[in-house]
Amino acid sequence: MRRHYPLTVKLQRDLSGDSAQVLHIWNLDKSTLDVAHATLAGVATLPLDFAVDKRVIPGMPEVLRGLRWGSSPAYACVPIVFVSAGPPQLRHVLARKMMLDGVEWDGFLFKNWWRILRMAQPWRLREHTGFKLCAWLTLRALQPQRDVFLYGNDSDAQAFSLFHGLIHEGLSAVRAEARLQAAGLHRHDRRCILPLWEQVAAAEGKVRRAFIHIGPSHSPGTLPASPELTPIRNAVDLALALWEEEQVRVEAVRRVIAATLGPFSAETRQRLVEDAGRRGLVSAARLAELG
Repeated sequence: MRRHYPLTVKLQRDLSGDSAQVLHIWNLDKSTLDVAHATLAGVATLPLDFAVDKRVIPGMPEVLRGLRWGSSPAYACVPIVFVSAGPPQLRHVLARKMMLDGVEWDGFLFKNWWRILRMAQPWRLREHTGFKLCAWLTLRALQPQRDVFLYGNDSDAQAFSLFHGLIHEGLSAVRAEARLQAAGLHRHDRRCILPLWEQVAAAEGKVRRAFIHIGPSHSPGTLPASPELTPIRNAVDLALALWEEEQVRVEAVRRVIAATLGPFSAETRQRLVEDAGRRGLVSAARLAELG
């Protein structure tokens, strides 16, 4: 049992015969829902919360619905999987919240708290980088041919950079372990990550982009200078960047703008959209099409 990370995978659709070439993997915590696992006592109460009590980040349900539809006129049912460091008991509450927001999904990956306690490794309840690397590598092993888009918050920058390096830099096993050790990952986590990585190292799928939702007290400059990381401030930034990547339709972008910036004046909406263009999230040609 110690050779495998204590996570729980709940997939509700067989994606092996799906025609979509991408998989969208979302970290739920503070990038989609305003949920933080700051204290053990706080997280212990999460499964007891009602779905209606979960606070969604403005515009993110519209982004997810747009991704699910895809970039073509016909409905593509593009696969979306959520990852959460919360316990598996959160599944029904989160599924209910997604249903209330009209969001479709294909599965959840959770940190299995009960197994962690049985393994006498309580430090894993607060350590998330090793968990997320194992979760993403597990999904890659299930769907090795797909390119992936990753979505997280500013605490995921290190995990995203490590994952991108493992997939794209052609590391040897010795160098891969050295990099994980230098990043401060526990030997038990490294023992779980490396066999998964060796299993999928030669897979065809790539990491297309990793989006980091930065908090209001941070700026894009506080992230590591890594080309694989794309900082976004809000759902409008994300929708515009995904439109540039041909993952959503312009109609989805307009819905996200209305949901996120609706209370603001037309001048403010225009300024925020143009700021996304100045930061390279979307091209001038796209902005002209948006009107």
